[in-house]
Amino acid sequence: MQCPFTPGCLSTAGLLKTFRPFKDLKGALRILKEVKMRGLPLNEYGYNIVIRIAADCGDVETALALEEELRLDGNLQVDVRTYSALMHALASTQKWSQTRTVDGLLRRVDLRPDATLALQLISGYARCGWPAAAEAILDEFSENSGRDRPNRSHWNALLY
Repeated sequence: MQCPFTPGCLSTAGLLKTFRPFKDLKGALRILKEVKMRGLPLNEYGYNIVIRIAADCGDVETALALEEELRLDGNLQVDVRTYSALMHALASTQKWSQTRTVDGLLRRVDLRPDATLALQLISGYARCGWPAAAEAILDEFSENSGRDRPNRSHWNALLY
């Protein structure tokens, strides 16, 4: 059946988002592949949605593979939401030891974490038993955060 309109990035992302409540990673990946094959508009938000679905399903490997695909795409960019979604995947699987991997990927693309991602990284390092790394994230966030300042949640995560 032919689509009566040309979808844009938002409608593509909206379509992908319908798979999240059902945790249908297989379906979302199928649509993502079809969208790319047909050359339909796709942006970072669409990828981040599929990474979140992978996280909801506890599929860290697929989430990391999607991040790599997004990062290496010449037309798209990763953003802090990409890495927040990866941390969500680690949290849902309790694979906290991969926090260092996510932090390294974040540093590779030279992004500074926002308040949410800083909290996720601090929590990840704290749950691994790496308090020095957690404290380093808190210190960096304090120095580079601009308007956002560490709050009670950040300190509680460090104390965890």
